[in-house]
Amino acid sequence: MKGGTASRPLRLAERHLRPEHLFLAGLGILPAFLFQGQLWVRAAQVFLFMALAFLCGRRIRLLPPALLTLSIVAANLATPYGKVLLSVWGLPVTLGALQTGLLKATTMVGLFYLSLVTVRPELRLPGRFGGLLARMIYYFELIMEDDKRFDRRDPFGGLDALLIRVHGEASKSGEGACGSAAPAGGRRSSAARTTPAGLAAMLLLGALNWGALVLS
Repeated sequence: MKGGTASRPLRLAERHLRPEHLFLAGLGILPAFLFQGQLWVRAAQVFLFMALAFLCGRRIRLLPPALLTLSIVAANLATPYGKVLLSVWGLPVTLGALQTGLLKATTMVGLFYLSLVTVRPELRLPGRFGGLLARMIYYFELIMEDDKRFDRRDPFGGLDALLIRVHGEASKSGEGACGSAAPAGGRRSSAARTTPAGLAAMLLLGALNWGALVLS
């Protein structure tokens, strides 16, 4: 694929962690993130996931998560409860609604970046569900790599053209029938085994998130 993943070097996580081990690490971290009730700790976890995604070679865009956060917070402020902080155009901004909206927003953004870090296209899970998940990841990777050509002046036409290009790339890669694992599409192989450095990084990441949950 021109300008895509076929010629890129291995990302940081790919050099030290098998996709299956990284996926299991993500599952282990997930409860510590979801059950975290302290807003400032949840926000710190989100920034940690974003930093890890950047180190793993992902492109970080601040506008989409910012718009998502604003929309979720605005929807929650429409149902005010708790202490009134201020009034905007006659509408009360309450502490309870603001905190709830920020918790929901950080949950959505954090889950997105955690999935970027811990779910890789090379991941192979058994069964039909594993094959379906592999296809979803493969399409997502193609969309993320091709979105630079997305025409934002014509969002609907740009989205249609983007999906057609992604379908064409998947067809040229020889994707199997529904339920089969998606091909790597020329992607370089990931780590054959998890290195000691990769294992230490997974344990440290898990300890940070679970420690924050216990201490908070």
